[in-house]
Amino acid sequence: MADRQAYSDPTAAKAVGNGIKEFKKKKVINSCFALRKGKCSVLNVKKCDELSCSFYKTKQQLQQEKKLTFKRIKSLDKGTQMHIAESYYDNKMPWLKEEI
Repeated sequence: MADRQAYSDPTAAKAVGNGIKEFKKKKVINSCFALRKGKCSVLNVKKCDELSCSFYKTKQQLQQEKKLTFKRIKSLDKGTQMHIAESYYDNKMPWLKEEI
């Protein structure tokens, strides 16, 4: 995918680049978007390992990625948008309602 950068969050990319050292300093514990009742809702693991999890992101990072994704989808032609809506959004187009 040529325009993969359109989907990545610059804050998340920087966090990965600076990485785990900064993460350990801040000691951000259990702030992942996928954590529900102390368990990961994305992976089948017994304990959340935020330092090495490739799915880890905060709720704020998830929201930013959603905005970027909706912005990208909104820029596509109507036929492609319809296909995406039918395939992934139960025939709804939430990117048209989102303020970008």
